Amino acid sequence: MKPMILFQEPGVTIAFDPVAHTMAPYWSQERTNSTNHGFADLRDRPELADSIPEVQANPALRNLIVALNRKGSRFMSIGCDRGPPFKKESDDFPVSIASYTTVAFRDLQANRSKNDLMALAYSIWEKFKPRSSIRPVLLELSIEPLKYLWDLNDAFALDLRMLALGRDEADAIANFEWLAPEIATVIDSLGQGERNCCGEQ
Repeated sequence: MKPMILFQEPGVTIAFDPVAHTMAPYWSQERTNSTNHGFADLRDRPELADSIPEVQANPALRNLIVALNRKGSRFMSIGCDRGPPFKKESDDFPVSIASYTTVAFRDLQANRSKNDLMALAYSIWEKFKPRSSIRPVLLELSIEPLKYLWDLNDAFALDLRMLALGRDEADAIANFEWLAPEIATVIDSLGQGERNCCGEQ
């Protein structure tokens, strides 16, 4: 089944993906071309972000993982990664770099509300939108079911995908290294200071 687009405008797509792709916790697994290093519970222990192999390989993700998991945040990370530069035929920006970070509410029961995660997606975009035209970057925010979230089998999560475009690989990398901390700042403000942004009191 294909994702259902809920909202789209230049710079962002918000969608609902009916297919469950991940879970928490999960364990390390060798794959054909990569390694899934397993789930790490970083809640209230953001300093452990430096021990995550995906963060070690992609330091620009660090601020986002720290923002999600810092003490007092309403959020947590389930997984993250950044892909290699991808080249395609394009007149303006032929190189792109994509990453994903799976985001959930720290109150596990709150993840049973698909609508609250949708509200979070809109809040992220509204916070980031004023800066979205500074560089050629895109957000893809998809709400998706989880296979399980500890003892819950009816929970959802937000797949936060960041895409940075560039005229060449160095340009795309520079744009990604700008984008990731900007989204971390958005997440930090939503997680720390705006308790009612997503339907919560």
